[in-house]
Amino acid sequence: FRLKYEKIYDAILATPVGPGDIALGEIGWSLTRSLLYAVGFMIVMVVLGLVSSPLALLAIPAAVVIGFGFAGAAMAATTWMRSWQDFDLVQLIVLPLFLFSGTFFPVSAYPPVLAVIVELTPLYRSIDLIRSFTTGIVGLSVVLDVVYLLAMGTIGLAVVSRRTDPTGASGSNHAYRIQRALMAQETGKIYLDTMEAGDVEPGAPRLTDF
Repeated sequence: FRLKYEKIYDAILATPVGPGDIALGEIGWSLTRSLLYAVGFMIVMVVLGLVSSPLALLAIPAAVVIGFGFAGAAMAATTWMRSWQDFDLVQLIVLPLFLFSGTFFPVSAYPPVLAVIVELTPLYRSIDLIRSFTTGIVGLSVVLDVVYLLAMGTIGLAVVSRRTDPTGASGSNHAYRIQRALMAQETGKIYLDTMEAGDVEPGAPRLTDF
């Protein structure tokens, strides 16, 4: 919504902030919410006596890692969305992941080929990571989980930065900087013309003063 309709990012890109900075800011806010939610759930688990291992505290930073992975991937996906109807595609992906990623029954119940496919999904890796810490049964799979989720978030962040780059190519903002300079020059000209017309107080600072 903010990208396609409110055009908030267009206004932000008119400042020295770049596309990568915007993506980092959005993902940073997502991680903040992930941290708050994780702490809230952990408090409830402790109060209800559901924590059986001190390793359960590691589920909090693990939730932040999961948030980074999904935030990067989801933000990258939004750059391809053209209308509200495209959000139906999100549900088409999320619902099967929710039902078949080992949330309600073990992956061993699936046929071998399907089990391998499920183990490659991001939600399964997230569930495996959280479940390992909350149950106190930690194996080498947690390393794979963390690497998988960090890679997913990093790739998503790179995709967002590239696809929202006004120059159309990553690594060079030269053309965009020229465009911004011309816009600033034109804005300054309009401002000075307005002052000459008497619409601005004489003592007000000019753009050329900065």
